[in-house]
Amino acid sequence: MGSLIFKNIRKVYPGGVVAVQDFNLNVDDKEFIVLVGPSGCGKSTLLKMIAGIEDITDGELYIDDILINDVQPKGRDIAMVFQNYALYPHMSVYQNMALGLELRKVPKAEIKSKIKNVAKSLQIEELMERKPKALSGGQQQRVALGRAIVRNPKVFLMDEPLSNLDAKLRAEMRIEIIKLHSELETTFIYVTHDQTEAMTMGSKIVVMKDGCIKQVATPRELYDAPANIFVAGFIGTPQMNFINVKIMYEEEETFITFGGFKIPISKKTAEILKGKNYKNSGELIMGIRPEHIGLSGENEKYNVSGIVEVIELMGSETLAHMNVGRGRITMKISSENYIKAGDKLDLIFPKEKLYLFDKETEEVI
Repeated sequence: MGSLIFKNIRKVYPGGVVAVQDFNLNVDDKEFIVLVGPSGCGKSTLLKMIAGIEDITDGELYIDDILINDVQPKGRDIAMVFQNYALYPHMSVYQNMALGLELRKVPKAEIKSKIKNVAKSLQIEELMERKPKALSGGQQQRVALGRAIVRNPKVFLMDEPLSNLDAKLRAEMRIEIIKLHSELETTFIYVTHDQTEAMTMGSKIVVMKDGCIKQVATPRELYDAPANIFVAGFIGTPQMNFINVKIMYEEEETFITFGGFKIPISKKTAEILKGKNYKNSGELIMGIRPEHIGLSGENEKYNVSGIVEVIELMGSETLAHMNVGRGRITMKISSENYIKAGDKLDLIFPKEKLYLFDKETEEVI
């Protein structure tokens, strides 16, 4: 078993620096949880508190319903994989993998058997006698994973383990870690600032900012139903476009307006706005993802005109950065549509793809 419960966890460093505050989360056994957020949001500090490397200032942390606030790291049955791999340079790969087991007085024959099986699964059998300096970054990463796996812990903690690898190797190692989770059936808690890693690896994602949770959801839920502007802008590449708009109620339809343009919104959204007492001409923030903006047809009643500023060719897709009214947006379209800087485009913003956020709270409406 490897379930975790965080109750009002808080970490304050000397000088009153709050790294984590009011953190509440339940992690089920065998889940793959990803903590994601910008640098300094508290995700690595949280991981260190789970491992026992950092003390918890306030709150309670349970593993399998046992309070572990005061339990020493060696008594928590947790294995951690660090960003810099933390391999002992004077030891061989075999010795690095065996050390943790030796400290736990595991019989030599059992150690040898475990390392052999794990090395085979990670395809590092031929590296057993090498020292870390003779290994590539990807090989060092596999050894670090292997060292954690042989311990068969309740919980795996991974602190940005792929950040030192090149793009191709990162993609390969993402797949390997996903496969490992499936094979080991153990709880994984993975920290990253890379939303691609978060979206492709986690069964549940915890988005953090300034030491707080902004949203906990599946990857699909984060993309389709962000709870606030921060999550909406953090999840998705390129990030969601945001434009200051005003509400316009008419007899038959409700619109949002900006820069002289009118965009109709759905009846359901209009009813929510009225129900929450948003007034005519009230200000909101509209969000729309670059991939949801379309090129307007000739018979479209409502469209938005934009002037292309910069083009980025991405292979099968093109990113068009353009001025729209007084704002600036990015649009993602097929590269089959040839456009260039200076072109004027008529755009359509589908009403079912629009997000509206309160300007004060920045929460989704």
